[in-house]
Amino acid sequence: MPFPPMESAFVMSCCTAHDTVYTVAPSFTRFGHDTKIIHFIGSIKPWQHRYLKDVDAVILYPGTYAAQNAAQDYIRRWWQVYTSLEQVRGG
Repeated sequence: MPFPPMESAFVMSCCTAHDTVYTVAPSFTRFGHDTKIIHFIGSIKPWQHRYLKDVDAVILYPGTYAAQNAAQDYIRRWWQVYTSLEQVRGG
């Protein structure tokens, strides 16, 4: 099967992982601010962390290393989106 045209492929700024061990670190540094999709790799997912909506803060799941890189901010953003969708849905 031939490869699809490059214009139809995800570029680094559209799809990346928050874990810089998985992602090419220089690319993440360069394009990270334009990220549209994040794949939370590993067994700990954003919904396993505790979110304090009133102060817009995340309490990390015990043993996670998210505070050591950009992941904590992405987890907080995930919770912001989730809670806003819950409000729209009426939950």
